[in-house]
Order: sequence, then C-alpha cells, then structure tokens
Amino acid sequence: MTSAQPKTTDTPHTLLTDDLRQQRGDIKRAAGINFDGCNVSTVVLALNEYDLRLFDDGKVSHSIETWPIEVKAKLRTEIDSFSERNGGAKIAAVTMAIGGEPRAFVLAVHWRPRT
Repeated sequence: MTSAQPKTTDTPHTLLTDDLRQQRGDIKRAAGINFDGCNVSTVVLALNEYDLRLFDDGKVSHSIETWPIEVKAKLRTEIDSFSERNGGAKIAAVTMAIGGEPRAFVLAVHWRPRT
C-alpha cells in the first residue's frame, strides 16, 4: 500500500518548461483545451515496491483508471480541495502520468486564478 502523502509543486504559466509547453500543445490539438494563461500545480506520489511491480507487469499504466484505489483517493483529495486552497482557482484540465525517477504517479492541475 502507498503510505506517503502527495507532494505538490506550483509553476506559474510564465515559467513552464519547453516539455510541458509541447505536451499542452499536443493536448490542445487532440482535445481542444485552452491552456492560455494556465499555471500548473504538479501533484506527485511515489510508487512503492508493490506499485512498481504492477507497473512493470503492465497492470498499472499512465491511465488513472488502472491506479490503486488508495492512490486515486489521495490524489482525488488534492484535486477536490485545490480550488478552495487557491482562492477560487478555475481548473482548466487535469492530466496524469507515471514518470520521473524514482517512478511516481503524477497529476498536473492546469489552472487559472479567479478573475
């Protein structure tokens, strides 16, 4: 079971990496989501040994539907309280992946400040 708590980092839209800009461009073309002026908060939860085995066996993938229930619950809590914690921020999109070293479940919350 995953016992760690998610870690969150924030990046203003003016400081996004080229990789994230490219990913957003791909998503915009595929899904038509407008990311203009969106900041990003990245929520990361490390995979434990059990999760890594599931990932290596192809039973856990980049799709959140395959992630363990405990992981989804912890990350859902982060998303559910995000707007309130950030002054009424408007969430434009939530993207997910498994990445990094060590491997981690990653949610990227793309958001704009309340206007």
